Amino acid sequence: MRIPSLYFENTPLYGDLYMEEILVDYDYPLLMVLQDVSERRYLCMCFDTRGSQQWLITPIVWRT
Repeated sequence: MRIPSLYFENTPLYGDLYMEEILVDYDYPLLMVLQDVSERRYLCMCFDTRGSQQWLITPIVWRT
């Protein structure tokens, strides 16, 4: 499956979100880290796939 770099376009709260890391996948990413144009990070979890994908997106602080 081809994963686009721009994963979510023009979200109401966060704008464009780009793929950084897939943490869990099955036929598509289920849990991943995305990044906006200001390099802030977001944890994204797919919680429902009946009919269409439903996503929970929350800002996170990534510390190394």
